[in-house]
Amino acid sequence: MPTIEPQRDCKKMNHTPTPQPHATWQGDMLFGILSTKHNSTRFTASADSLILEGPLGKKFELPAQHVKMIEPGKWSIWFLSGLIHGCIKIHHDITGIPTHLLSSTRTASCHEVTYKLKELGYNVA
Repeated sequence: MPTIEPQRDCKKMNHTPTPQPHATWQGDMLFGILSTKHNSTRFTASADSLILEGPLGKKFELPAQHVKMIEPGKWSIWFLSGLIHGCIKIHHDITGIPTHLLSSTRTASCHEVTYKLKELGYNVA
């Protein structure tokens, strides 16, 4: 009869957790009436959060449970490149920052970005 090994504690085995899947794009963001320029914003998405990091210390970290919806295909006069690449509009419920954030990526179309966000578990309209 085969013997069954007891399960070992991961900490004792020095097991490191598998990194969470994520994606990162370069582009710009619009927050309130302010926007970044010249491809100066990094947009990182994981199943846990969305992070928009721009110049001058502008950083918005949105935990996944506070992201209510993401709309693809939006554009703004500030993002004329959004006519080419497209923008996404992020709706959230975090107080203290603009309720809608726009992101325009230059390294991928808005459809590619929203497809990845949907894979990560976000509600994409």
